Formats: sequence, C-alpha cells, structure tokens
Amino acid sequence: MEQIAWLRRMPSPVWQRWGRVLRWTLFMLLLLAIGAGFLLAAPSATVTITPASDQVFVRVPIIADPALADIDVENYQMPASVVSLEATAHVTIQSSGRETVGASLSQGLVTFTNTTDEPIVIPLGTVVSTSSIYPIRFETQIETTLPAGEESTIQVPIQALPEHAGATGNVDPGVINRVEGPLEGLITVTNPNATYGGAVEERVTVTPEDHDRLLVLGEQQVLQHARDLLLHQLSGEQFLVPGSVVITEERPEWTIYSAFAGDVAESVSLDMRARVQAVVVDERQARLVAYSGLSPYIQPGLEVSLDDLTFTRGEIQQIEPSGRVTFLMEITGNIAVSIDPNVVRERIAGASVGEAQQRLQRELLLDPDRPPQIDTWPGWYGRLPLLPVRITVRIETP
Repeated sequence: MEQIAWLRRMPSPVWQRWGRVLRWTLFMLLLLAIGAGFLLAAPSATVTITPASDQVFVRVPIIADPALADIDVENYQMPASVVSLEATAHVTIQSSGRETVGASLSQGLVTFTNTTDEPIVIPLGTVVSTSSIYPIRFETQIETTLPAGEESTIQVPIQALPEHAGATGNVDPGVINRVEGPLEGLITVTNPNATYGGAVEERVTVTPEDHDRLLVLGEQQVLQHARDLLLHQLSGEQFLVPGSVVITEERPEWTIYSAFAGDVAESVSLDMRARVQAVVVDERQARLVAYSGLSPYIQPGLEVSLDDLTFTRGEIQQIEPSGRVTFLMEITGNIAVSIDPNVVRERIAGASVGEAQQRLQRELLLDPDRPPQIDTWPGWYGRLPLLPVRITVRIETP
C-alpha cells in the first residue's frame, strides 16, 4: 500500500515536461534581464565637442580717480590712491670749469739811476712798473742805497707782485720805466734784460652749469629712489602708474652742494631731499572694470571663457595734477557658443556613433576644424548608452 501511495505522489511525465519548460523559460528570462541590464547600465561613452568660437580684442579706457570710493563699472571708473613720501639722492660729477692762473712769479734785475746829488736809500719792497695802460708791477727784493751823484746807478733784484703772477710778469727789456711812491722823480729805473720765470697752470673749477646739471641728475635719482621705495611697499595686485611719480616739494636747505660756483675742485657733489607723490592702482579692480567692456560681445547663446581671458595694461593716456589717471586696459580672449551638456546627452542617447556625430554637427554650432569625438565602452559596442547619465560630455576650450 505504501508503494502505491508513493507512485501516486510522483509527477506524471506531462507535468515533468512542463516543469522543464518552465525552468528553461525562467532561465532565459533571467538571461534576457541580465543582458538588458547590461545594455542599460554597463555601456558608457565620452563625447568631446568644441563649440564654434571667435577671438575678441578690446581696449577699454579706464579712469582711476583718488576721489572715488568704489568702482563704477558703467562709466569705467575706479578708485586710485595718491601716495606721498620723502626720497633722497647723492650725485657727484666732474667739474667742467677751467681757468689759467699764475703758478710762479717772474723775476729779474732793474737798474736805478740817481738824478740828484744826494745818496738815496731804496727800501725793500719799492714798487716799479711798466708804463702800459695796464701796468705790470714789481717790487724790489732787497734794501740798498743809491750812491750820490747824477747818473749814479745800482742794480737791484725784483719780483712780480702776486696779482701779476704767471707769464704776465715776463716782460721785455726796457719796459720797466716807472718808480712808484716817494722816490718817483728822484730816481729812474729800467730793466736791461727781460724778466723771466713767470709760469701758468690750469685749474679745474665749479661752474653754474655744473650746479644745474647736478640738480637735474639729483631730481632723476630722487624719482628713481621714490619708485624703488614705492614698489617695495606695494601689496596684492597694486601697480605704480608710470609717469605719476613727481616731485611736489623742494627746499633750499634740502639742496646742498659740496662747492660753490667758482671754487677750485676736481669734482662737485649734491645731496638733496624732496617730497614725492605717486598714483597707485589696484589691478584686480581694473580687470573688473575692464571686463564690462566685453558686454557688447556677450549675447544670448554665447559665453566667455574666463580662464582664457588675458588682461594687459596699455598706455597711460593722461595724468592730472589731482592724481586722476586715464589708462588703457587690453583684453584678449575667445567668445564661444554656449552648449548645455544635458541637451547633448538627451539628443544622442541610444544613437549609433555615426548618427550621434551627424546630429551634433547638424544641431550645434561647432568648430568646423574640430569634429566631435566619441569614445564608447566597450569598444566593440558601436552605440551610445541608452541612459543619458552614462554619457560624459566634455566641452573643449576653443
């Protein structure tokens, strides 16, 4: 009886066949589900596109005004700082003046002749001279007595006076013919031979032009010293406006020369001090103001790559006494078509690589020289993923 009951519980051959069919069906459905899941989740793609672009170059005139407290983008204005400080200079140049002076005193002998019957004492330092319009004067070097009697003579050594030092004292024979002082009219004088020994030398002197040149060089050095000090003090992205460094105050007591005009000196120096003013501008603010100059080029559907923008300071157009400065800021960069990566993913999801490339070139403004690049994974899978999230879109900078 138990064997009969067990045989009754065994499935019939029909049920066995249906069971096998059901198991195989479930297995195939599982494989299909796995395959479908793989096709949905596993494939990925990287799409690289380069939007159409155009280069832009803009010159923006910017006004930096010390009276402003904040930037004014609409009017291209920004604050500036006026900095004041004291700077010094020490300059030395070679003196340019030349003058010829007597280096030695000429000397010689004169003959005195008595015109009286009495002996005459000729003191040391008796002055004799020529009779020219500008007489050359000499003095005796000894004291002597001229014997009595007319036509009595005596020779006495003489030397030119200091004011006639140099070659001026070298006179020809017979030109010394005057006696000065109380002996005039009592005795006569002449030089039988030429005087000799008077020499000259050239001396270097300071001229007014040397002072003028020193002042110019000193002011230049003061300005350069001020620039060096200011550049050392700048912080952040500040820059010193070229041409704005000027001297605002000089005083006589701040300008000291080592020698006066006319002094004998091989060289002359100047020590000076002056108050200097300069204009300092924040370049970061200047870039913000200059960026507004791109507004005419930024239209709907276009975008500017900030990373590719180049800002360059141009020429200084005007510097006013108040410190107000007008200068140019030059901007170079690219303006490209704006592309939304999400739109790209939606348009090419599930498409073949060739069809995706055609859609991108047809529907987007791309760089004609750089067609879209599509890389799929796995490599043999020639279609883009069905899920947009599996597509990576890379937008290259033009």
